[in-house]
This record gives sequence, C-alpha cells and structure tokens, in this order.
Amino acid sequence: MDDFSATQIALNLENPTLDADEPEGLTQQLLSQLRELEKDGMVERADRIPDQNSTKRSKALGGFLAGLLVARVIPTNIKNFFGFWEL
Repeated sequence: MDDFSATQIALNLENPTLDADEPEGLTQQLLSQLRELEKDGMVERADRIPDQNSTKRSKALGGFLAGLLVARVIPTNIKNFFGFWEL
C-alpha cells in the first residue's frame, strides 16, 4: 500500500424514476460489488452511510441512509475505480 491516505468517495443512488424499494436493492448490489473490490485491493473500505438522525431503535434495525454508500479508495487506484463504472 502507498503512503497516501485514502480518498472517500460518496455514491448517491437516488433516482426519481425508480420505485420506492429499488434504490435499496441497488444499494445492496453495489455494496456487494464494492466489497469484492475490497478483496482485490482496489477499494480500502466500502460501507453504507449511517443515519445520524435515526433513533436507537431504528439504528438496531438498520439506521442507514437510503441509496447512499461511501468507498475509501487509495489515490493510485482512483482511475481504476472510476473505470469500474464503465463495465
């Protein structure tokens, strides 16, 4: 790994043309793909973004912002990371 710190990239999957539950399915699918990139070393870490305004009870049930992900990418991998989206 390089001496550079990772860059956080936020991904927003909101789309007004999607049905109400479609963004959640897309979020899960993309998170799974990003976690595969973690294994390959392209992404340092991929996670959902927690909802800071949710109650303790809803956090126990999930407590994440719908359609939002964050990926930490090493600077030397950023070009390859964005190339991944062209697949």
